[in-house]
Amino acid sequence: RYFAGYEGNWKFSARAYALLALSWERDKFTGFSSRFTEAIGLGYRLVDSPRLKINVDAGPALRQTRFITGLTENNFAARAGLN
Repeated sequence: RYFAGYEGNWKFSARAYALLALSWERDKFTGFSSRFTEAIGLGYRLVDSPRLKINVDAGPALRQTRFITGLTENNFAARAGLN
């Protein structure tokens, strides 16, 4: 299995930010030769103290899969995160 990913965050203010998440993976054992996932979203830092930071984010995503049989599938999804 091979996997590569990137996530970028751009701050609007001390607590609000936008995000872009990209990933690529290949796992022929589970039946796909490549899968790309792209997501965008907005996030907010709920708690910002020296000892504790809590972020939440969410947004739409698109997943493009090419199976080892040659078929392709595109799916819309949602992305949510709690950190």
